[in-house]
Amino acid sequence: MAQPISREQQKARALQYMAQHGINELLEFLTALVAYHRPADVTDFLCTSLDDIRAGKFDLFSDSDIEDVFSYFDRTSAGYLNQRQFDDAYTSLGLHLTLGQTPHVTPSAQGVRVKKAQFVAMVNAEIQRLMRRWQTVDKK
Repeated sequence: MAQPISREQQKARALQYMAQHGINELLEFLTALVAYHRPADVTDFLCTSLDDIRAGKFDLFSDSDIEDVFSYFDRTSAGYLNQRQFDDAYTSLGLHLTLGQTPHVTPSAQGVRVKKAQFVAMVNAEIQRLMRRWQTVDKK
């Protein structure tokens, strides 16, 4: 007879499954979409967003939406985000790549500075990467 699995083993299996399928990232991304767009019918919005992800539509956040997020976190209107502002802005979009993991940004003498166009391009690239991941996970 098979040995019963412990709670720790059940938890480890569940966490492994969630990581393998990108469930935490997906839920955080969907939560950010809802918080940003504030739809009247959240359930319909989430269903449509999941359909869009499955269909490979990468326009869940428009460039204008991403620019608005940049502007919100660029509180002094400096035209760039520092490390902390970047991390906060990225996280507000349901994304978790830090500048330390980003090959597109090189620190300067003034520290890390990400301009609006860079930010928009980085966010779009990360969203596309996540969409491809979520699309391929279900097909395995």
